[in-house]
Amino acid sequence: MGWMDALSAYEGLRVARGVYTLQLDGAGNVQGTARVEGRVVAGRSAVAFALSPGVTVTDVQVDGLGVAPQGMGEGLWSFAAPLSPGAPHRVQVNYAGRLERAFMRDGTDRGWYEMQFMTRWRPVFGLDYPAASRTTLTLPATFTAASSFALVHEDRIGPAVRYVWDTGETPHSDFSVVVGEGLRADGQAGPVSIRALCPQAAPYSPQSVLAAAGGALHAYAAAWGPCTYLRLTLACLPHSACGNCAREGLALFGQLRADPTTDPDAFRLVAHEVSHLWWGLGVHFDEGRGLGYVEALANYCSERLARSRFGLEAFGRHLSAVLLPQAKIAEAAAGVSLRDCHYDTPESGRLRWAKGACAMLLLEARIGCAAVDEALSKLKREFMGRRAEPADVRRTFVEVGGEGVIRCFEDYFDGTVPLPQGTEAYGA
Repeated sequence: MGWMDALSAYEGLRVARGVYTLQLDGAGNVQGTARVEGRVVAGRSAVAFALSPGVTVTDVQVDGLGVAPQGMGEGLWSFAAPLSPGAPHRVQVNYAGRLERAFMRDGTDRGWYEMQFMTRWRPVFGLDYPAASRTTLTLPATFTAASSFALVHEDRIGPAVRYVWDTGETPHSDFSVVVGEGLRADGQAGPVSIRALCPQAAPYSPQSVLAAAGGALHAYAAAWGPCTYLRLTLACLPHSACGNCAREGLALFGQLRADPTTDPDAFRLVAHEVSHLWWGLGVHFDEGRGLGYVEALANYCSERLARSRFGLEAFGRHLSAVLLPQAKIAEAAAGVSLRDCHYDTPESGRLRWAKGACAMLLLEARIGCAAVDEALSKLKREFMGRRAEPADVRRTFVEVGGEGVIRCFEDYFDGTVPLPQGTEAYGA
């Protein structure tokens, strides 16, 4: 049984607010205190939580009284206390050790940390319980920190720097922090302030990342109107623990291996993650029913920008050598539509990425780029800051492109009809 399954078996505390104080050195050693307020679920007296393996719980207090923590292996801990069902309780956890799963180094031996929900840099009491939080992190002065929420304070304390983030009353389930020692650059793309963090040994500069991201921001804003975000941090981690995932104001590039201003694949990666400020974060989709749609939109956006930047001939080669073969692998293995795709669907990544892009390119070939932009602008105006369903996307494209696009959605988005094999159908 994995730690997620074991934690789900307890789910003893539904956290409403957390206050986290951490001190992290350049070797991955951490000391932390977590004070959380929450309510007990289902009258259980045993409460479990998860921390990064290598971290030891030194003290647990419930409503001011000490209780004995018990290690369960794989970073799981539990404690027993007289808890009242549905009643509010305060739990404090003190811990220390090494962030084994969150700590990484690049080729120059510079420390990089990816402190996210899944790497358990703070106690995780439940998997899907949004909560407000205030996080204080003290780091060596040579390190830079970025988070998925706006910075409140940054104070120099001798040889260290203290950062404070506060979500206010905004609940969230995944407050992410990235810290590291490397290169940094700042820029501006319209109203959006951009910061890029890169390893020392990266084969590109943070200025190149800024240029690629800024170009994508300008192009998307011109096509569909501005996004609602005023800042974006681009963290180029050498070995991302979560893959490439955009969050509110924070985009992680774990597979960025080349200069995105000159390499088409690197540019696609940056353009894809930037597009999530519109599709996925700006316009929300339910991951249980819409994951394939949002990734189809993001991948289409990146492919279209790359086509414009590097030319139609290069796009045709990429389509025939990469996109279509990968989409065919996904079609053969998945057996489900883009609409019904989940993370655990066989070949889910290829289905969302390759087939999603191809399906959108087929739609574009049928109604034209201008009509696609008109439909996406309409979708953005109606749903920015709200949740959209696959049916909303389909309805919007039908309103703009006419009844003729219904078959395209029925076959390639909501159905499992195989994609056309020839590149001509995709405008290449």
